[in-house]
Amino acid sequence: MQLGNEIERFKHWATTRDPLTAKYFPSEWECDYPHWGEMYEAVRIAIDGELNERLAQDILYALARDNEDEFILEMLEERPKKAIYLAEQAIKFPDREARWQIAVVLGRIGSKDADRILANLEQDEDEYVRRRAKSSKSDAGT
Repeated sequence: MQLGNEIERFKHWATTRDPLTAKYFPSEWECDYPHWGEMYEAVRIAIDGELNERLAQDILYALARDNEDEFILEMLEERPKKAIYLAEQAIKFPDREARWQIAVVLGRIGSKDADRILANLEQDEDEYVRRRAKSSKSDAGT
């Protein structure tokens, strides 16, 4: 099971889904995806392997789409070194849904590296990311 394949399957579903049959609010459209179990397993395998920039982009994409359930966020919290690597990649990631979740993870990790990246996210172009970074930093007691 490869994460890239799961993401392509998700993207295909996203472009062909019928919004009229959605179970969730329009802002939570990703929750309707029927293959989250496979996506989570592919993300877990990817996180536990050797990360590179391309794989990091795929993980961040999946993280952004999982913004309601936050299962991937929890996976990252359990793997602080991997989360730090992904956080460094997330600073320039275009989707704010990934960046704010990274801010939450960093606050829960609470290391010097996490604080350094949180300080960067406090300057993010998106107000919500900035607010989550600031509240995560204060939640970590720094």
